[in-house]
Amino acid sequence: MEITDVKTKLVSIPLKKEYVKWTSSKVAHHYRDFSILEILTDEGEKGVSFTSSHKGEGSTLNLTAYIIQNLREVLVGEDPFATARIMEKMYRMLGRRAGNVRAIGMVDNALWDIKGKTLKMPLYKLLGGNRDKVRCYVTGGYYEKDKGLEDLSKEMAGYVEQGLTAIKMKIGALSVSKDAERVKAARDAIGPDTDLMADANCAYDAYTAIEMGRELEKLGVYFFEEPLPYYDLRGYIRVAAALDIAIAGVESENNFYVWRNLMESGAVDIVQPDATVLAGISEWLRVATLAKAWNLPLAPHTATEVHAQLAGAVPEVIFVESIYERLEDEVFAERLEPKNGYFELPKMPGLGIEFDEKVVEKYLVK
Repeated sequence: MEITDVKTKLVSIPLKKEYVKWTSSKVAHHYRDFSILEILTDEGEKGVSFTSSHKGEGSTLNLTAYIIQNLREVLVGEDPFATARIMEKMYRMLGRRAGNVRAIGMVDNALWDIKGKTLKMPLYKLLGGNRDKVRCYVTGGYYEKDKGLEDLSKEMAGYVEQGLTAIKMKIGALSVSKDAERVKAARDAIGPDTDLMADANCAYDAYTAIEMGRELEKLGVYFFEEPLPYYDLRGYIRVAAALDIAIAGVESENNFYVWRNLMESGAVDIVQPDATVLAGISEWLRVATLAKAWNLPLAPHTATEVHAQLAGAVPEVIFVESIYERLEDEVFAERLEPKNGYFELPKMPGLGIEFDEKVVEKYLVK
């Protein structure tokens, strides 16, 4: 089998609601961009993958698509099963800059998709098949215009009614006291037996993160996600040492060697690598092996369709993230739906990803 062609598409889809931008919990955004990759072979198998970002970072995804097109000389004629060799060739060409790593990851994920489809096996079974369903949590509790504590409470209670046993909410856009009120309202709405997590999207400095973390501890919050900018290693070490609550992070990190430093230094207690930000599934598995060496659990960042497969193979994954009420989910022909707090893994071979071509065409950036 040989790779014969590489194709990319950029899709920009409006969100249903005005959410606060994930990276700071303070900036409103209205769109989400998808960069979609297809790798074609001479035997008819097609590998697909994607990476995504917020509107305003579309230039990054355009760059990713551009880089992938320039990787054609590396990819065309290669054996798609030779993922290790192909990755080394891509690294030699592109290095480890952020956009470049995303491009390498998209290629790697599409190659794993080809492997699974050729062998007629879903990815989680190809990687070891530890379990057929994985626990999930829903991310909600976003800041929205005119959304008060009563609205937040109804939203949180609604997730419990749908059978979710774990919920994550956003903090960081308001003062510590105001956000503590929001977290208390959420806790009261869902009760003591539902796991509650809080995500600050890098909003704080170390002092404020410690202050907020102590409030979260009083409310029995399971983990405190990305209290600081992902590059503030010394700050993370200080916060983790000062608090009893588990510190989770950092979804934005794409460098394997930085992940090593995060774990060795005790900066994070729960590891959140993203296979669509890292150099793909191959690199994600290396980070997961590091986490196992340090006896740290994993709760990968969004990209639900990819990470559910990885969670099915890697027992150290404790949660897979799902995000409700976002129109971009419609880009997938079928999406994973929680059942009693779990995702049942798809039986389709490869990554199990199919895009809705009508939606792709409707929001395609020409």
